[in-house]
Amino acid sequence: MQMSQSIRSEVYEISEEILAKVRELMSADFSEVLSILKAVSDPTRLRILKSLLLEELCVCVFVETTKCKYPALSYHLKTLKDAGLVTSERRGSFLIYKLTTLGKYVLKLISMLEEYIRSGLKSDDTD
Repeated sequence: MQMSQSIRSEVYEISEEILAKVRELMSADFSEVLSILKAVSDPTRLRILKSLLLEELCVCVFVETTKCKYPALSYHLKTLKDAGLVTSERRGSFLIYKLTTLGKYVLKLISMLEEYIRSGLKSDDTD
């Protein structure tokens, strides 16, 4: 097994195969995943997503139930829409938002993460 001179010592070794895989990962494009993570990283947007699990909702509901003014709310909804987590449709004079399949899946993952955190098993680290 050939080892890179810069990553070989008496206490730590890494194979060229693993090093090549790490290099590949370090140059990978994660822009779509990052877009989703950015979208759910804001508390208001996460609350909007969770509310949409209950039912399709009109923008007017979010205006009523959040502390956001309409321009800020519009930005949050656009961010969620751009990430592919929600979609909207006009019904008369109302703009109705609903979760996409991806949005439902992301919320399921978040729910699993919340459950894991609540269980007290926040870290498997032994350091």
